[in-house]
Amino acid sequence: EGEIYSYLDEKGEKLRQGLREAFRKTGIRVEVYGIASLCGLVFPSHTLKPRSPQDVLNYCDHKLVDVEYKIRMMNKGIFVMHGGGALSVAHTDREIDLIIQAAEETAQDMAREGSLR
Repeated sequence: EGEIYSYLDEKGEKLRQGLREAFRKTGIRVEVYGIASLCGLVFPSHTLKPRSPQDVLNYCDHKLVDVEYKIRMMNKGIFVMHGGGALSVAHTDREIDLIIQAAEETAQDMAREGSLR
């Protein structure tokens, strides 16, 4: 049982780091969050880092996550909920790399089209 949780912690962190890097390269501000297998992201519209659910509600662009990012990722074969989702033991490094690649392409598309900076 402990091995499963360690596996999910490791894979979740790989995904979160990959998403951060994908958006960092484009200059689009993103906050990636989560723990263990859970992952999500938000696009802050304020310079402060969101620290609470109220900050997320008040200072993040929900339409960008729930519409643009989600649809762009779905067009690349990746389904996300609320900007992220959850990994399972069925997700290998190959699938995680595919998610990160799709996010990087999405970030590049969003940056090129001026979605957020």
